[in-house]
Amino acid sequence: MSSRKIKKMKKILIALSFLFLFLFTANFVQAQDEKPVEIYFFWGEGCPYCAQESEFLDKMEDKYPTL
Repeated sequence: MSSRKIKKMKKILIALSFLFLFLFTANFVQAQDEKPVEIYFFWGEGCPYCAQESEFLDKMEDKYPTL
């Protein structure tokens, strides 16, 4: 094969890769928006790790309303 054909095939493969990546990502994002997520958080009063986790989950809930 000539180097010209190889370069053309590489460009086509790269374009197809981006197309499949875009389609996969679009479906993934759409699927996340449809289903709510439940998290069960077991904690103890006075536990510093639990307090940090609670703050983190509050921030995540603001960012992701279905959480």
